Amino acid sequence: MKKILLLVLFLYAVNFLIAELDDIDPNFYEFGARPMGMGGAFVALADKPSSIIWNPAGLCNIQNLHSFTFDNSNLLDLVNYSFLGYSYKNQENISFGIAMIYCGDDVFSEAVLFLSSAINGKFISDNLVRLPSLADRFNFGMNLKYYSHSFGNNNDGSYIDGDGEHQISGSASGFGIDFGLQFMISENDKFGLMWRNPINNILWNSKNDVGTAKGEYSESRAVDLIFGYAFENDKFTFSMDYDKALSSDCEDEIKTGIETKFFNKLLALRAGYSQELFTGENRRFSFGIGFELLKIWRDTTFNFDIAYQIQETHNILRISFDILH
Repeated sequence: MKKILLLVLFLYAVNFLIAELDDIDPNFYEFGARPMGMGGAFVALADKPSSIIWNPAGLCNIQNLHSFTFDNSNLLDLVNYSFLGYSYKNQENISFGIAMIYCGDDVFSEAVLFLSSAINGKFISDNLVRLPSLADRFNFGMNLKYYSHSFGNNNDGSYIDGDGEHQISGSASGFGIDFGLQFMISENDKFGLMWRNPINNILWNSKNDVGTAKGEYSESRAVDLIFGYAFENDKFTFSMDYDKALSSDCEDEIKTGIETKFFNKLLALRAGYSQELFTGENRRFSFGIGFELLKIWRDTTFNFDIAYQIQETHNILRISFDILH
C-alpha cells in the first residue's frame, strides 16, 4: 500500500508538470481524459473513481479493492485545476469514494470535497427489502459535497482612497447533493442517469470599507439532469448523453463518443463530439488514446489516458492516471 501511495504522488507531480503545456481548462466537471476523449458522454459508462464526478452509481462497477485517479490542468497558465479521487469496494455490491477538486488563486479559489457511496440493487434485495430480480441490474449512487470559496485576497486588486478600501473580499461555504443511477439493459447495453445538485446552497459573505459589497447572501448552483446510453463490447463502445439543464441560465447539451480497443484491450482509440442542442453553439471535437491495465507489480496496475479537445475558441490537452489494486 505504501508503494501505491508513493506512485500516486509521483505520477501526480508528473501530471502537474505536463499540464503546464495546456492553455485552458474544460468545463469544471469534465475531469478524466477518457470521458473527455469520448465527448463527455460518460454517464452510462462511469466505472472508475472519476465516477464520483460523472455518476456515483458507477463506483459499483469498479472491480478493484482500492482505486486511485488524479487529473490536473491549467487555465491560461494562471489558474491550476486539480482532481484527486479514491474508491474502496467494501464488498461485491457496495463501494465508497472520496474526492477533492481544487482550483483558483488569490483572486478566487474553490475547493470541493466529495463523499460518495454506491450500492447495487441485489444488496438491497438480499438485506433490506425484497425486490424483483430485475433490481440486480441497477446501481444507485449519491454524492455529498462541501464547497469552500475565498476571493479578493490579491494585493494587486487593492484600491484605497479617502473612503477606505474598495476591493471586495470574503468567503463562502455550502453543500450539494448528487444522485446517480445505472441500469444494465442487456449484456452490452447500459443506461445512466445523473441528477446533479438537486439540493444545494452556497452562503456568501463579502465585505469592503465603502459599503458596495453585497454582504451576506445565498445562492444555488446550476442543476442539471443527464440521461446516458452506451453500447459496449470487448472491442467497441458507443455512448450518448443528453444533458438537460434545469437552470434558466444554462443550455441543454448533446454529447456522443466512440472507443475502439486493440491488442486485448491494452490500447484504446477514442473520438467524441458535443454541442448545445438547440443553439448549435459551443461545439467541441475530441480525440483520445488510452493504455489500460498495465501491470506494475503483483496485483497493481495503472491506466494512462490522453485526450485532446478542439473548441471554437481554444484547444485542450488533458492527461489522467488511474491506479488499481
